[in-house]
Amino acid sequence: MTYLDWAMVLVTTLSCCSMLWESPWPTTGENLIFNNFYLQIAEYIFVLVMSFELIVKCIANGLFFTPKALVTDVGDILTIFIYITSLIFLIWMPNHIEINSWAQLLMICRAMRPLRVYALIPHIRRVVVELCRGFREILLVTILLVVLMFIFASFGVQLVGGKLASCNDPKINDRENCTGIYGVQLFVTRMEVFGKHDPSMHPSIWVPRVWTNPRNFNFDHIGNAMLALFETLSYKGWNVVRDICI
Repeated sequence: MTYLDWAMVLVTTLSCCSMLWESPWPTTGENLIFNNFYLQIAEYIFVLVMSFELIVKCIANGLFFTPKALVTDVGDILTIFIYITSLIFLIWMPNHIEINSWAQLLMICRAMRPLRVYALIPHIRRVVVELCRGFREILLVTILLVVLMFIFASFGVQLVGGKLASCNDPKINDRENCTGIYGVQLFVTRMEVFGKHDPSMHPSIWVPRVWTNPRNFNFDHIGNAMLALFETLSYKGWNVVRDICI
């Protein structure tokens, strides 16, 4: 990296730190960029230093179609986009920012300024490039995982499909008897201290008896079976699937 690139990394970092103090709609308005003199100074410094950088690189290496041109890849296009949006916002400097307005869109585009660090440091660029190159292998692993999930989902449909349904009344075991209504006690946390073992201390409501699958999964068809296996693989809620199947 050249001294110019290191200087731009420092200026970009300081500019991002100044953006931390910005607030679009504060109560008093002192942190709006068009009301704060110091935030405006930081914005002017960033745009002026970036203008100097782009002019020097354009004179030294050319803009297009040269071995070390200023614009050669996506990172360079991103740099030009960040510069143009920052320059337009600095020239315009709106005194009022409405929701869903062009001024708000420019402020959102200014939030992409930290990506300049990615465009300047070669090591970070290489990491991103290698990550993008690995997407094909990640896709192949994902396809293999989906195929294995499909196989075990088919096993689940054949073994327990339609067998996990039960009556919401734990006292009823047969579907023929799962009719009518029954009382359900509501356990309130604060009341558990005083009447945890006294049913009369808790209110109750009447609900209809329903013969249905578990609330969050079933193996009645391949789609729901694969969702249940995916939930198990993600280690979120797998104990519910285990307990109900047992």
